[in-house]
Amino acid sequence: MTTDSTRYAQDKVLGLVGSVRRGDGCAYGYWLSGPAADGRRFSKPRKVVLTGEADVVRRIFQEYASGRSLRQIVHRFNLEGLPAPRGGLWSAAMLLGSGSRGTGLLRNKLYIGQIVTNKQRYYRDPTTGRRRTRPNPADAWIVEEAPDLRIIDQDLWNAVQARLAITSQRRPDSSGSAVTGPSRAMRKASLIEGRVRCGLCDGAMSIGATGDRLVCLNFRERGTCSNNRTVSQDHLQGRTIRELELIIERVTEIHRMDHRFSIEGATPETGNTRNAELRRQLISTGKPPSVSEDLHSLLQAAENLVAELKTAWLEFQKLKAPCSANVEEVLPFYATVLADFDECLTAAGSTEPAQLVLSRLVDTISIFPRPGRGAYTLQLLGPINLLLAR
Repeated sequence: MTTDSTRYAQDKVLGLVGSVRRGDGCAYGYWLSGPAADGRRFSKPRKVVLTGEADVVRRIFQEYASGRSLRQIVHRFNLEGLPAPRGGLWSAAMLLGSGSRGTGLLRNKLYIGQIVTNKQRYYRDPTTGRRRTRPNPADAWIVEEAPDLRIIDQDLWNAVQARLAITSQRRPDSSGSAVTGPSRAMRKASLIEGRVRCGLCDGAMSIGATGDRLVCLNFRERGTCSNNRTVSQDHLQGRTIRELELIIERVTEIHRMDHRFSIEGATPETGNTRNAELRRQLISTGKPPSVSEDLHSLLQAAENLVAELKTAWLEFQKLKAPCSANVEEVLPFYATVLADFDECLTAAGSTEPAQLVLSRLVDTISIFPRPGRGAYTLQLLGPINLLLAR
């Protein structure tokens, strides 16, 4: 029995097929021609080959078939300033796509004059209510010939597909696409995953081919960043935790010093006032010279104390300056959050609780490379900056 949802899905597929036949939506290398006059009627827009982009498509296929890697191709395009299909920068993922879904520029059969539809189906996730997609088997794809849209000859297409197949067999993932790094299932869970950014380009940093070191994606995938420094994920995680602890300890000490100064009423202004009072007393006493000498000694000692107090006060102000004005309100909160964070770290099992606690402290972790092997500067950005600007 056909349900309403099944019937709706079938109608949706037919609608998408009709949309493709009409030329709705264009892949890279094509464009929709405007309506042309045909007697008293106007013909519908149709998809035609765009010469400039078609040349780029041929160049990609030829360079890949000749042995050049995807990253080498996109790095050269980005250095030449060649616009990507949707603007911005080229990446290897644009060319590779997914083998099971038939996506990616190198897998697009439109370049050999075939319009393919029904490559995936949609369904509603019952737990989240979100729409999801699942790839359809290749025998369920709907293929229509469109020889006027061919850009790549069959021999070149076959050579590229053969190399893609070999590459995918080396390190296949669940989708049948080549994997440039370790499988997500094999990666060790990390508390800082998704938060690390490159300090030079503000691009994301992710696990590289080694499996345990972070690298700038703009450097690796697009070639637009000069930051070739790799960072150990475990080392960065430990350093981030230590940095958070130091921030809490430092602000706690500053708050304690501030409280002591406020109770004692010790400021450079109060020291200067007391010094002036001593001078007035010395002038008004009219005592013998011996007494005046003793007062002079006391006054000199007072001036030395004032100088020391000024120095200590300036040092304290340097520490206190980056702190939030409402530190008394937020300090207990962050101390509690850090305690919860330590508890989550020591607990066995999933890292998700610790990640949730970390999100209350840090939004991003920026890495700035420094001269020297493995040297880098760490910058934490997020709610923790309410306490101290690093």
